[in-house]
Amino acid sequence: MIATRAKDIAGFVKKANNPKKNYQNPINEIQDQVGARIVVHLQSDVDHIAHKMKSEFTFIEVQEKKQSDPKAFDYQARHMICHLPPQIINKHNSLISLFELQICTLFQHAWAEVSHDLAYKPNHEIPEEITRKIALIAAQAWGADLMFQTIWNELEQPGPTQGIEDKVENTDNKHSSSSPS
Repeated sequence: MIATRAKDIAGFVKKANNPKKNYQNPINEIQDQVGARIVVHLQSDVDHIAHKMKSEFTFIEVQEKKQSDPKAFDYQARHMICHLPPQIINKHNSLISLFELQICTLFQHAWAEVSHDLAYKPNHEIPEEITRKIALIAAQAWGADLMFQTIWNELEQPGPTQGIEDKVENTDNKHSSSSPS
């Protein structure tokens, strides 16, 4: 699955006014105004697709989002800040030149989608017990990814990325998908 989104105006204004960030020129400094997420089946596919994306886009930053504490479970994905292709910038007279690309597994995606509204940007303080439950779900998603990868490896199957590669190759000339595939 490939999904794209543009940060809404309210989200941009809130981020731009964050005193912890101290943006001098938010339109140029906020790198996730446009985002894309590629969701794959297996953890090994994350590496494969990331490698493929490096041949398609110019990257300025790559971050592996995961907990440094092996006992903690939280959001996981690979984030890359990429340059928008020049033809997109020119076609749309874009004021921005960067976008954020995220690559994650289906279980990481599901956890992130649900927990985002519950815990990442809540309107109130989250009780410790709820935080532990959310971490438990993240651990279960990690375990599901681990088990599917293990089973896939044991069966010695080729990775299920061919369909995604076809979609990526079909967008080479477009680079403008605006809705999830």
